[in-house]
Amino acid sequence: MVSFTILPYVLTEEAVSAENKQYDGGAYDNLSVAALGEVLATTDYSVSYYIDEEPLGAALESAPVAAGNYIVAVSGEGNYTGTISQKFAINYLSLTEEMVSVEDKQYDGKAYVGPIVAEDGTALSLSDYEVAFYWNENPLGEALS
Repeated sequence: MVSFTILPYVLTEEAVSAENKQYDGGAYDNLSVAALGEVLATTDYSVSYYIDEEPLGAALESAPVAAGNYIVAVSGEGNYTGTISQKFAINYLSLTEEMVSVEDKQYDGKAYVGPIVAEDGTALSLSDYEVAFYWNENPLGEALS
């Protein structure tokens, strides 16, 4: 009788595809892992995400949502082995006038703080954008910049 061992398949750089995506408010989902001509089941590998910075910090708790640069590390499990890391980006979304609306407000002596609403009805967080206010054409004041 002859005994032998079937060794796990070692993942290669070509096995992992981490494509950039445009910010859309959802978690990163552009990762695919394939080997031996087939897309692998998520039970065949584990995934860790990191912010792309030096030194590399602790793994994120889940797939990133915010725009920025990241690293994904894919580690084979079961019949697959090896760890492959790739960089990817969630690209910032450029807002246009058509994408947001701001309701008129009656003057009350207080600073105006929103809400700013995206065209899909989502209220944007103050951390999602920067604002510059300007006076309308008004003979009583000068434009703010």
